[in-house]
Amino acid sequence: MTKKTTGNIDKAVQTNEENSVDNQRHYKSLFDDCPVPIWDEDFSKIKGYIEKLKDEGVTNFRTYFEANPRALDECASLLIVNDLNQAVVDLNQATSKEHMLNHFTELINENSPRYVIDQFEAIANNELSCEFDAELVTFNGIKRHVHLKWTVVKGFEKTYAKVYLTTTDVTKRIIAENLLLQHSNREKELLLKEIHHRVKNNLQIVTSLLNLQSNSIKDEKTKSLFEISLHRISSMALVHELLYQSKDFSQINYGSYLEKLIHPLIESMNPAGSDISLNIQADEISLNINTSIPLGLLINEIITNSLKHGFDVNQTGEIYLRLHNDGDSNYRLCIGDNGNGYDKDFNIEEADSLGLQLIHSLSEQLSGTISRDCNMKGTHYCVRFEELPSNHQRFSAE
Repeated sequence: MTKKTTGNIDKAVQTNEENSVDNQRHYKSLFDDCPVPIWDEDFSKIKGYIEKLKDEGVTNFRTYFEANPRALDECASLLIVNDLNQAVVDLNQATSKEHMLNHFTELINENSPRYVIDQFEAIANNELSCEFDAELVTFNGIKRHVHLKWTVVKGFEKTYAKVYLTTTDVTKRIIAENLLLQHSNREKELLLKEIHHRVKNNLQIVTSLLNLQSNSIKDEKTKSLFEISLHRISSMALVHELLYQSKDFSQINYGSYLEKLIHPLIESMNPAGSDISLNIQADEISLNINTSIPLGLLINEIITNSLKHGFDVNQTGEIYLRLHNDGDSNYRLCIGDNGNGYDKDFNIEEADSLGLQLIHSLSEQLSGTISRDCNMKGTHYCVRFEELPSNHQRFSAE
């Protein structure tokens, strides 16, 4: 080989080396100056850890890591960060790139395990990219909403030794969306409040019309039926009134409801000259409208029957009501009186009066059970029921 040929080869090698250095400098400049926050990471040890778990028989990695937080921490500690650009430093309000590289684990918060498990599950499924939304808190304590996406660099699909993670700050968009949702929710609350107000007013109009009609009725039995119907309507109207007054339109405080429901009922239907006392014991319970209305009607029917049939003129007695939460959404209603009572052979399911039929059907509407204690003087019911799904839960299920 001639000296000239050798010189040409050396010159070509030098040129290639210079081009390689220039390319690296160009890439480094693009990487560092890119406005998008980018992490250059190495997942190879994490990939190896997960493959080892597969060999040990682990198939559901989400369940495994949720049940083994120590393993989650151990696997997460295997992350290697090769580099990151200035945009990452700025986003996280670090003082420098070195500070970011040495202290990025200090940004871990209570939501981090969920984000990490999402990524480990993607790696276990051999996915070459993964994206998710997250909340991060900067070194200065500022909360930011971000969208993260990592992609395995071509050529490293088996080892995951080179992965690029990009971060998009979506804080402004999330704040704008939240404000829009808040505005929409306020509009819906006002609309719902107006609906409850109008339903209550319409029921009151019906009540007024029935009252006017009852004035022309001469037959006392028919007039009594009108009065009982008015109380049924009032029990429903009262639910809408309390929902209208409440800040939470999904449920009402049932203790307040009982006080407003039962006292007027006793005052209007108390037999002449009778001294009937009322004893209410209710836990701090809130129930949705789907449960409140049939339960209110049930209570209305039982107390109406007590006042109408349980006590004689000039008789002294007591009506009691106890409502307790037996845990979760299970409730127990004990209600009755110490009046005259029914015969021991009386069967509520075979009763032919509308009121008693309603008591049985309303307990079924509550998906509950009703029983009667015949061992004590008077009439005593025990109703066990669960809170019915709200309309929101029903729509979600559908």
